[in-house]
Amino acid sequence: MFGYGNSQAQNTKTDSLENLLSITTDTVQKIAILDALTWEFRNSDLKKSLDYGLRNIALIQQSQYPEKLPDTYGYVGIIYRNLGDYSQSMAYHYKALKLAKRYKIVSREAYSYNNIGDVLQRQNHFSAAITNIQKAIDLFTQLNHKKGQAYGYLRLGEVFKKQKRYREALEVFFKVLEIKSQPNADVSTVLQRIGNIYSKQGKYKEAILYLNKALNQDIITQDILGVCNVQNDMSAIYLQQNNPQKVIRQATKTWQKASEIMAKPIMYKTARLLQQAYEKQNNYIKAYYYQKQYIKTLEDFLNEQRGTQLDALKFSHQLEKQQVELDLKDKNIQLLKQAQKEHRLRQSLVYALFAAIVLLGGLITALVRGNLRKKKANRLLQNRNQEIAEKNHEIVVQNRELHIQQEEIQAQHNAIELRNRHITQSIQAAKTIQEAILPQQVRIKQMFAQYFVLYRPRDVVSGDFYWAGKVGNTRILGAIDCTGHGVPGAFMSLIGFALLNEIINTKKITNPAEILTMLRLEVKQALKQDETLNRDGMDAGLVAIEDQPDGKVKVDFAGAKRPLWYITKDSDAMQVVEGSRVSIGLTYKNKRAIENNTYILDKGTLLYLSSDGFVDQNKVTRDKFGVKRLTELIYTLSNQDLSEQKQALDEALDEFMAGTEQRDDILLMGVKL
Repeated sequence: MFGYGNSQAQNTKTDSLENLLSITTDTVQKIAILDALTWEFRNSDLKKSLDYGLRNIALIQQSQYPEKLPDTYGYVGIIYRNLGDYSQSMAYHYKALKLAKRYKIVSREAYSYNNIGDVLQRQNHFSAAITNIQKAIDLFTQLNHKKGQAYGYLRLGEVFKKQKRYREALEVFFKVLEIKSQPNADVSTVLQRIGNIYSKQGKYKEAILYLNKALNQDIITQDILGVCNVQNDMSAIYLQQNNPQKVIRQATKTWQKASEIMAKPIMYKTARLLQQAYEKQNNYIKAYYYQKQYIKTLEDFLNEQRGTQLDALKFSHQLEKQQVELDLKDKNIQLLKQAQKEHRLRQSLVYALFAAIVLLGGLITALVRGNLRKKKANRLLQNRNQEIAEKNHEIVVQNRELHIQQEEIQAQHNAIELRNRHITQSIQAAKTIQEAILPQQVRIKQMFAQYFVLYRPRDVVSGDFYWAGKVGNTRILGAIDCTGHGVPGAFMSLIGFALLNEIINTKKITNPAEILTMLRLEVKQALKQDETLNRDGMDAGLVAIEDQPDGKVKVDFAGAKRPLWYITKDSDAMQVVEGSRVSIGLTYKNKRAIENNTYILDKGTLLYLSSDGFVDQNKVTRDKFGVKRLTELIYTLSNQDLSEQKQALDEALDEFMAGTEQRDDILLMGVKL
């Protein structure tokens, strides 16, 4: 919960500042509030932060406090850095540096050198970055400015880390720790950097030690983003150590925290870690799920970044264009006034010519100066027009860079799509195999004049399957619900189908209770459950149907936690035969047996077998379809042909689950004796 507190505290602070800004009339106070708002929004809302920063620059330029410009220039430079516009960032940092030197603000001069070095290292200009950062450290040292020294060493360490000069990077990071001893975000950053370096050196024990220290700092300072970032670094190490279980345990917590605050830069990295961990466990369903989350959150993040950059750049250039237009308007007004003044002067000359001939030389000089001023004004106008043309050129260049970024994103998207296609093709191949083993509709039609099979896998492949066959005069039909769904469930269904073929077709066992009892033993042996403690298995309902000489039909039923439903011609409700309280694949303390139930029924009786998917399906309000609703629905449809019943059941299910997802595999079979 600490992450919400931190976010709420920031919101309260910015709301208070914005309220104060709307009511204050004092220029100095307005400048201070705009600076504070620019800084507070620098990480959470770049467009708003840039808006406040540029507004403040305009306000200071019109005020009597130009010495306040270096700080604001520095803040705007940081915002452009966060937007990825390094040329604009450098321009504002150099403006800040120039004015800091003019007004002898040494601390701001040092911060400007540090910020310039940071932008240079992000562009991989390492030598120039080190030169500027070292200047910053020297100035901070002269001032005995501990916080500034720490920032300088932090930036220097990041340059060394990028250059893979890990020993030197560690030295300066440890210097930062000596300077900063109290818990804060900067200390956490340094500890995290140290952990990252040890990780790159393969010193995983030391890496985890320092990352845990960073995690504790973030918890103390209530920095949820910091917590998530550190946890992801730790998960990456566990992945390197081939420990997917630890990755899943750690990264799942991170995913939950990041999802709560919609931190997409963290979410896509976390999803990628979870995808890779599940792939190592061969859990391809989970891996595929997190791969989809990775793609979605990465695309959302890149689109948001691109949109924010475009909005901020457009807004910045709009403000600058307005400023240029205002300057031009002022110049035009000045030129108009000058022209009017010259006109009045010429009139005065006409009236005073014969009375002040001696002043002619002075008047000519004044006219010449006026022309010179006019030419100078024209030159200024030309310069302004040139500046506007250069700004437009910059916009064109930036748009070209954004287009290149879009092409890179598209290339990444294409690679991800190709990977998805390979995974999907593999699962489709599994579907083809599963469909091939299921009984052909022609075979079931040979056994029953009327029947239906409502079969809906939740994913591409299913953990539910049905079995149909004939041994002598005995027709056997079964509906089986395996543990799980998707790929794991499909593997269990292949095992179950193969074992039933062996028991019924090869060993010629036709008694349903004996078949399911034999299936329990075979599953236990196939999965080595005594050795592995594996508890995968299946629930099943099985009927054996045999025509009698007197025109009746003998039906033997046995169920492992699955019932038989049937409706006779004179039934006034659905008849239910519960299965035994035994699940195939589970071991019980007390001995439990699967029992056989025998019935002599009239021809025309309707039999139904199912998995639990239909009754457990929920709608938007989370209410389940339920056994009562399903059996009553089937009973109301019992006077229709089974093909019509299937259509009505399909429609009822679609209507019930509209707006929500299928939660399990669904299998429902009906036959008419």
